[in-house]
Amino acid sequence: MTRRVLLAALLCAGCDDGGGGGGAVDAAAVVVDQGIVDAAPMPDMSPPDQGMGGAGGMGGAGGEPGAGAPTITSLTAYLNRQDGGFGFIMDGQDAENDVFAFSIEVFDANDQALRLDEDGGPVDVAFDNLRQGLGDFRGTFSLSFDVDGRFATMQRVRIGVFDRAGNRSAVMEPEFLDTPEVGRDESCDPNRGLSRCFDGDLCGTLAGGRFSCQPTEVECPAFFMAQELTDVPDWRFMGNTDGGGSHARGHCGGGAGDQVLRFVPPEAGRYRIRADADMPNGDPLVYVRSHCRFPDVIAELGCNDDVSPITMDRSSQLDLDLAAGAPVFIFVDGYDNGDPEVIPWRGPYTLTVQRLP
Repeated sequence: MTRRVLLAALLCAGCDDGGGGGGAVDAAAVVVDQGIVDAAPMPDMSPPDQGMGGAGGMGGAGGEPGAGAPTITSLTAYLNRQDGGFGFIMDGQDAENDVFAFSIEVFDANDQALRLDEDGGPVDVAFDNLRQGLGDFRGTFSLSFDVDGRFATMQRVRIGVFDRAGNRSAVMEPEFLDTPEVGRDESCDPNRGLSRCFDGDLCGTLAGGRFSCQPTEVECPAFFMAQELTDVPDWRFMGNTDGGGSHARGHCGGGAGDQVLRFVPPEAGRYRIRADADMPNGDPLVYVRSHCRFPDVIAELGCNDDVSPITMDRSSQLDLDLAAGAPVFIFVDGYDNGDPEVIPWRGPYTLTVQRLP
């Protein structure tokens, strides 16, 4: 199921433009697919009483709850105002054990609904995690986004769940609570909605294990074998991802096998980072991070797969505003669609960095 989430009112201070950079786009056109945003770990917590709202009218389509409709017994809504993110934990009952998804509306302090997609009104969204059995269910969802002025107006949320037959529950309308903080080495939500690390730590994982709060470390671990690009003539590097390990993924893909290049901009400005395959039908992919080992929702500055799918230009290019003296980490990866019968792309490439006027 596709997450048709927002993010007209919430996201897009830093959405990619057509070139994969940080330009503004029409937020109404933004669609976040369920498979792109990392699913948050299932929290081991019980919703506090103050997070529960009273039942109201129907979410999504109108009408009375259908026969066999699920029931929400508790709902907690969290808002991370410091970092940007929200999350929900909901418990309920459903005799058929076929809860499928939920509908959501967000309101500001003036009781005005924030527009979540191009049509307005409630939006149906898939859970990140859903456990159900013996007539009970627990579902969680979280989403990170940029902090801006519109984000600060969020006050409460209206949520209802529905099952595979289309039967909808009554809704609950809790106000947002502050996202709880968790300490060093404790499990955390990389999407920043269900938990946030104390200042000075970030939520990350080194080897695909559980996400936990770790000290903020900019540089790559030694086993990433990052290459220094800063002093390479013309900032032009010829490499090969064939045989390399897969250390990370970007929000736009990757996971085929990567090489990491460290680059320190000598002056602030806009830089173009481009990877071209040095073989026919090559398909490199590039993502850039401010902190080498932290995932895309925490540290990614940009990600691009194809310059132009329309013209079949499979080179990758990002235009990014970078600060002087602050290292960034360029991951050259390959396209991998997850199909076990399709070989992910690995091979030779040329990476160039150019300071734009």
